[in-house]
Amino acid sequence: MVLARRGLIPIEDIIEGDLVLTHQQRWMPVTSIVRASAPAVRVHCATMGGGLVTTADQAVRVRVANALLRDNGNAEDMASPGWVRVRDLANSHRIASPIDLGAPLPLPHASQGATRAVDFFRAAGGLIRTRRATTGSWPGLGEWLAENFGEHGAGRRFPAWALTMPDELRHALLAGIVDDAPDRRQFQTRGVSKPFMVGLRLLVCSLGFAGGLSEKDGAQWTLAWRRDGGRRIDSQGARWHSVTKAERGPDCEVFALAVAEDHSFIVDGFMAQAEALGQPATSTRNPSSEERERLVADQAPHSPAYALPDANAIGAAVDDALSALHQAQDRIGRVMAVVTAAAVRDILTGDTPGAPFDATHVELMATEDGSLHATGRYWTADGTEALFTETLGATEGGNAVFDMNEWTPYLDRENEGIWRPLVTVLPERHGRPVYRLDLAKAAALPLD
Repeated sequence: MVLARRGLIPIEDIIEGDLVLTHQQRWMPVTSIVRASAPAVRVHCATMGGGLVTTADQAVRVRVANALLRDNGNAEDMASPGWVRVRDLANSHRIASPIDLGAPLPLPHASQGATRAVDFFRAAGGLIRTRRATTGSWPGLGEWLAENFGEHGAGRRFPAWALTMPDELRHALLAGIVDDAPDRRQFQTRGVSKPFMVGLRLLVCSLGFAGGLSEKDGAQWTLAWRRDGGRRIDSQGARWHSVTKAERGPDCEVFALAVAEDHSFIVDGFMAQAEALGQPATSTRNPSSEERERLVADQAPHSPAYALPDANAIGAAVDDALSALHQAQDRIGRVMAVVTAAAVRDILTGDTPGAPFDATHVELMATEDGSLHATGRYWTADGTEALFTETLGATEGGNAVFDMNEWTPYLDRENEGIWRPLVTVLPERHGRPVYRLDLAKAAALPLD
């Protein structure tokens, strides 16, 4: 599905002059189209269970991660963006999917006239979900919806303007479609229209959620997302998804698009390059179920080198493992924050839990790898700054800080979402970030 100004359109239905969104978040015209026949290639990545179906010559926008399969790193851990042909993709590549979809497009007439736009789009989303006509505040909403989003079921489509609305209107539309699910921690929804489900995934990701789209037999799509954003890298108006594998398929009809100026377009939610006709960049229709059965049979050798679990089982296992890792990292953050608060108490009370002590904050400094270390400085309830070496003596205080730093390095970038709300940022020291940890807030975190 190509993201065109008139909506998400099958690539075979794109015509010369169609305005398509480019990687520069601009709407540029398609200047020419060439049809040919070439082997399909299915590129699998962590958030697209069905994969991106394209050809080996198609170039996609990527960044190279410095650490293999590191989806929870920072944008700084990756090289600058560039174009790489599918045949050259590796596990270190991250494919770009847009989250910034450009300047707002004009809204359809009826929604422009709505006095309560948020309520209007929430009602529109609710009608998409329930398929029941509404009365009262929004007469004619059913007709407006059919005109802009198509009929229900396989006839649903997703207009481009809905992806460029202000945040509050996009959130209202999504809330109606999924019955306020954006406010839940995790949710999933299913549909039988690929244009609508690809558009819905773009909408979800544009709002900052971590959304993954999976396909079943080319006839049903499931979109799952997490409210907290999940383990992903967002940078330069795009989300960067890790490549897991690419597999060759049967010959099928392919389409080479040439696009003015930016020479790129968005296909199935990913950034693809559109080159000159001498070096066509192509995308394809999805192969039929019969063609898919030939994915391996048409290739030599004709017997597998070893057995593997079903691809869906592997994908589910990856999702489960990453979810468990995320939960474990969050728990480490909570537990080690509590341990840090307990360590300060034990230092000042001589390991006597019920004894009185006076400490409200402790200073932590980040190292090169992002882990936190205690400096030995703390603050009392009246705001007095003190050092453990002054309070306990150089030897005892120094040993206490040394022991404390057995635990504080577990607070790092992987669980920053846990400890960051507990700290106040202080001026850097020796070029390193410095924080003041609120011990009462740390002590109050749950251990489970």
